[in-house]
Amino acid sequence: MQLTKLLEGTAVIENNELAGYTDTREINLEYYMLEVDGYNPEIDQQRVYGIQIVKTEVDRTNKINTETQLIPDISTNKESVKSILQKLIVHKVTPIALYNVLEDIIGVYN
Repeated sequence: MQLTKLLEGTAVIENNELAGYTDTREINLEYYMLEVDGYNPEIDQQRVYGIQIVKTEVDRTNKINTETQLIPDISTNKESVKSILQKLIVHKVTPIALYNVLEDIIGVYN
């Protein structure tokens, strides 16, 4: 199985948007489309698309903390996943919220 990662966009959550995060200076978010070549015996091979979000948090002492969430198999429809990614970027969805947001957008995700 081969995985390709393509940066689709970024977002920054600045200090004035960080209610309750007094030690954090900013949060940088990167949104990736994942292309995974998978095997499906009915069509011999199939590409599936997924999402990865990487959050880099910089605190007031310049310490960097990173968090990531990856879901490699959301859909075989590339445009559908691109559309989801655009919504995630606009709303600055973080890795910890990815599963819940996907559940809201596409229904139950296992």
